[in-house]
Amino acid sequence: MPLAQLQRVRLATVGILALVLGAGFLLGAVWDSMLDAETVAIRPDSTAVRPASGRDGRRTPIYVSVNPPLTPEQIASADAIVTHRREAVRALLAEPGIDSLYDAMKGAERSFKGVYDPRFRALIDTSRAAIRGIMTPEQAAQYDSLLAENDRRRRQDGD
Repeated sequence: MPLAQLQRVRLATVGILALVLGAGFLLGAVWDSMLDAETVAIRPDSTAVRPASGRDGRRTPIYVSVNPPLTPEQIASADAIVTHRREAVRALLAEPGIDSLYDAMKGAERSFKGVYDPRFRALIDTSRAAIRGIMTPEQAAQYDSLLAENDRRRRQDGD
């Protein structure tokens, strides 16, 4: 095979691998958001009915916020449906091929976050400092307080 043709084949192979990796990353991001789509974080001011204990620190499902409130029987049924879905997702992820693709996608996501997150955090910190710089001391103090509360909530919610 001529050298030029071999280089084109290699380049095409690298391009295809990059596309597959990118598609896997996007699929994983969508998959993660779908798994969490039915849940909402508990807020201190929430008036929702609290589910039975034993949720293992999971977020409170949206269905417990419905008004009028679900009966205990309805909550138990909805919890059973969600538990069944969780088990089905675990089984799906354990299937040959899917489990290794999922692991590869999660590894790529960790690598991405390792590069992206510190730079993103630096951009956030820089913009916050610039905004603080145009404020009066009183405004800056309140701004810092609001930011701290917002950051605390985001960490609590796992975002």
